[in-house]
Amino acid sequence: MLRTVQSLASTELNAVFWRLERAMDKKTLATRMCGLLAGLALAICNSAVAAEAPTPEPLEAPQTSPLAASEVAEDELEEVIIYATSGQLIAGLRAESELDAEGISAYGANSIGDLLNKVAPNVDNSEEGPLILIDGKPAVGRSVNDLPPEAIAKLQVLPPQAAGAIGESPTRRVINVVTKPRFIQGTGNFTERAATAGRGFSSRGDLSIVKLRNGNMQNFSLYANRAEPLLEAHRGIVSQSLAVPYDLTGNVLSWPVPGGEVDPQLSALAGSPVTVAGVPSGSPDPALGDFAALAGTPNVSDLGRYRTLIGDQLSYGMNGSFSRALPRNISLNVNGYVDRNEFKSLTGATSTLLHLPASSPFSPFSRDVGIARYLGTPLRQEREYTNAYLTASLRMQLGKWRLMSDNSFSWNSSTTDSERRVDTAALQAAINAGTLNPFDLLPADLLDERLSDHATARGYNVSSRAQLSGALFDMPAGKANLNTSVQWLHLEQKSRTVGTNNVSSSTKRTDRTANFNLQLPLLGSPQSQGFGMGGQINGNVRDVTTTGPLYTWGFGLNWRYGNRASMNVGFNREKVSPFPGALSDPVVIIDAYRVYDFIRQETVLVRYITGGNPDLKVEHRDIINVFGNVRPLKDVDFTLNAQYSRTMYQDPIQSLPPPSADIQAAFPDRYRRDADGRLYEIDARMVNLSRARNEQIRWGGNFRRAFGVPKTAAASPQPGMVSSGQFMTVNGQVMTVNGQVIMMDGGDGLSGAGWRFNANFTHQFQVAYKRLLRPGLPVVDLLSGSAGFGNGQSRHRVNSTIGLAHNGTGMQLNSNWASGSFVNAGTSNSPNRIDFGSTLLFDLQAFTNLGSIYPNNKPLQGVRISLSVENVLDFKQRVKDQNGVTPLRYQPYLLNPLGRVVSVSFRKAFNRQGQ
Repeated sequence: MLRTVQSLASTELNAVFWRLERAMDKKTLATRMCGLLAGLALAICNSAVAAEAPTPEPLEAPQTSPLAASEVAEDELEEVIIYATSGQLIAGLRAESELDAEGISAYGANSIGDLLNKVAPNVDNSEEGPLILIDGKPAVGRSVNDLPPEAIAKLQVLPPQAAGAIGESPTRRVINVVTKPRFIQGTGNFTERAATAGRGFSSRGDLSIVKLRNGNMQNFSLYANRAEPLLEAHRGIVSQSLAVPYDLTGNVLSWPVPGGEVDPQLSALAGSPVTVAGVPSGSPDPALGDFAALAGTPNVSDLGRYRTLIGDQLSYGMNGSFSRALPRNISLNVNGYVDRNEFKSLTGATSTLLHLPASSPFSPFSRDVGIARYLGTPLRQEREYTNAYLTASLRMQLGKWRLMSDNSFSWNSSTTDSERRVDTAALQAAINAGTLNPFDLLPADLLDERLSDHATARGYNVSSRAQLSGALFDMPAGKANLNTSVQWLHLEQKSRTVGTNNVSSSTKRTDRTANFNLQLPLLGSPQSQGFGMGGQINGNVRDVTTTGPLYTWGFGLNWRYGNRASMNVGFNREKVSPFPGALSDPVVIIDAYRVYDFIRQETVLVRYITGGNPDLKVEHRDIINVFGNVRPLKDVDFTLNAQYSRTMYQDPIQSLPPPSADIQAAFPDRYRRDADGRLYEIDARMVNLSRARNEQIRWGGNFRRAFGVPKTAAASPQPGMVSSGQFMTVNGQVMTVNGQVIMMDGGDGLSGAGWRFNANFTHQFQVAYKRLLRPGLPVVDLLSGSAGFGNGQSRHRVNSTIGLAHNGTGMQLNSNWASGSFVNAGTSNSPNRIDFGSTLLFDLQAFTNLGSIYPNNKPLQGVRISLSVENVLDFKQRVKDQNGVTPLRYQPYLLNPLGRVVSVSFRKAFNRQGQ
C-alpha cells in the first residue's frame, strides 16, 4: 500500500515540477505566478507522503571547485570581478574572505536572507548594513533575500573600497553572492515558536521557487507570519501606583481636589481623618459604615489583562525577481514585492474621576465626593501598513564603458486607530441628575462612546538613476576607473490625524544628485601577489527642494599584500537631509505609555506623542574609518580584522528619550508636568541635537576549517557518472571514498561529506559617545551616566559564533555579551544611580538533513528539521538603583517579554538541477 502511495505521489510531484518549469518559462507574469502558486501548494501537500526527483540527466563538469576555502592555496584564489554586464570594473579586487557552498550549508540557514542575518553583523554592524551583490552586480530590491542557500556557490566579503567602486557610499562594506550556473528548486518552510515561560506563540510559513540558468534568474516567494498577543498579566507585570488610585470597582476621594478629607462624618466613624476609601464590592447601595470599614484602604486592580506586552501581529507578502541576459550585452533585472502588516494591541483602560454630588439619592456622604474608576473594556490600538515596490534595472556595454539604468517606484499606506478614552459626558450627566447609581454596574450604552484618533499616511516615491563606469586613463599600476551617476528622485508624503487631535502635514520633495568615484591604482599590478596600493576620490552634489544643495566628498587609500593583508583609510564629509517620514509621519498619541522619569526616579504612565517634525534641519557628518585585515597562515582560512571609526555629527537627528536632568534642560517644552512636578506628557517627535561624537574600535577574527573532505569529489565526472541531485553515482551505485559519500558541485547543497567547523568573534569597544544637546549646555557623556537612550550605554560588546556540521547535520551556537552600564538619575540635590547589569545571551540552532541520514529514502530527500533555542539560559537583565530596588519600568519581562524561546522548523526542498 505504501509503495502504491509513494508511486502516485512521485508521479504527481514529477508532473508538478515540469509544470513549475513550464510556468517559469511563460512570458506573462500572471501566468507564471499562477503556475508557481499551484505547483508549490501541491508539492507541499504531497511532501508528507513522498517525493521523488525527476529523471536525472548526465552531470556536467563542475563550474567551481567544491573544496573548502581552507584547502585552496592562496595563489588559486580567484580575482573578484564586479560586472555591469561584462568586463572588469575594478582590477585586482580580491575577496577578504570566502564561504563556499558546503561552508554555507554548515550554517543551516533557510534562505540567503537568513544566512546574511547570521554573517552580515560580523562584516558591517552599522545601521545601514552591508551592500549586497549578486554575481558582481548590485542586488535589486529584495531579489537576494529569498534565494535558497543551495543556489549559492560562494559568499564573498569584499574589501572596503568596493562600495565606492559601484557608486555607493564608501563607508559601507560589500558582500558578493555568487550563484550556481544552473539550478531550479521549490522550497517550503514552516516554523513554530513558543516561549518556555508560557504563551509567546508565533508561526511563519514560506513558499518559494527559484530558477537559475546561464546568468538568468527567476524567483518568486510568498510568506505569512502570525504572532499571538502576550498580555502583561501573562508575565506578572506589577503596575505602578498612581497619584489618583483608579480602580475597576472604584475608590472614594475628596472633591474637587483629591488628597483632602473625604467626609467629616466618615472620619468620625473611622476614628481618624479619611483621605481615601475603597468602594465596597457586591453592594449596589452601600452605607457610610460600609465605607468606614475600608477607610484608608483603597481598592487596587491589576490592569495586566488590559495591556499587551506583544500585540496581535499578522504580516504577509510576496516577492518576485526576474533577470534576463539580452542580446548586445544587455541585461534586465526586475524586482517587485508587496507586503502588509497588521498590529492590534491593548493600551490600558479609561481612568476618570466621577463627581458624586451630596444631593444624589445614591450618596451616603454629607459633601460632594469623587469616585476614581477605570471604565469599560480595554482600549485598543490598531495599525495597518501596506508597502509596494517595483524596480527595473538595465545594464549594457557601450564600447569600453558600462551603462546602468535603475528605475523604481514605491508606494506606502498606513492607518492607525487609537482609542484614547471613554466619553464620560453622558455618564456624568446621569449621575448629576440622580438617575444613575455610580456604585452599581454601569450601563454598557453609556460606555460605548469611545473618543479616538484616526491617523493616516499615504506616499509614493519615484526614482531614476543612470550610472556610467569604465577605464578613464592608464596609470603605471593599471587603469584608473571612473564611476559616475546622476539620479532624479521625487517623493510625496501626506499624513492626517483626526479625532481628539487634529493635525495634518505633507511633504513634497525632489532630489537631483550627481555622484562620482575615481579608483586610482598607484603601486603594484592588479594580478600581483605582492605589494599593491590604490586610492579613491568620491564626491556627491545633491539638490533637495526642501533643504537646498547638499555636498558630500571623501577620499581613501588602500594597501594590500596579495591576499594576505590589506588596509584601508578613508575620510568622508556628508550632509544628510531628514528622511521623509521624520518630517511628515502622522501624529499618533498613546495614553498610559510607561516610562521612567529619571528626575523624580519613578515609573509613570504618560501621554506619548510620536510623528513627523517638519522643522528638522540637515545633519552633517565627518566620518573617519581605518580598516585592516590579515590572513596570518597561508593555507588556513583564518583572518583577523580591526576597524577604527569616528563620526562627528552636527545637528544629528534623534527621537527624544525619557527625561533626565540633561535632556529636560535642553528640551523643556517636550516634557510636561503637573503642579506637583509629576510627568504626564512626552512629545517624542524627532529633534536636532547640537553636536555628537561617536568613536569606537572593532576587532575580531574568523576561522573555518574542513576535515575529512575527499578531494576526489572535485574530479571531473567520467562516462557513466550521473548526479541524482545529491550524490555522484556510477552505474546507479553511490560512490564513496573511505566510507564517505561523495558530493558533487552543483548538488543540492544540503549535505556534504566530512566535518565543517566555523568560528568567529567580534569585540566592539566604545571609545567615546558624547553629545552637546544645546549650545551653552555642558557636554553629556553617554558612557558616564547620561540617559541618552533611556538606559545605559555599554562600553564593550562581544559577539561570537561557533558551528560544527557533518554530512548535513550540525549546530550553531551564537553568544552576545554587553558590559554593564549606569545612568545618573535624580538631581544634583537628590542624586541616584541606576545600574544596568551586563547581558549574556546564547542562541543555539541544531539541524539535520534527513536525506543525508537516509540516502535511499526518496521522500526524505531535501527534508531538513531544525530546532532552535533563543536565550538558552533564559537570561534576564537586572536593573537596580543605589538602594538595590528595581524600578517598575525595568522589570525583567518588560525588557524581554519572551525570555527563552524554542522554535521548530520543517523545510522541504524539491529540486531539479542541471537542466
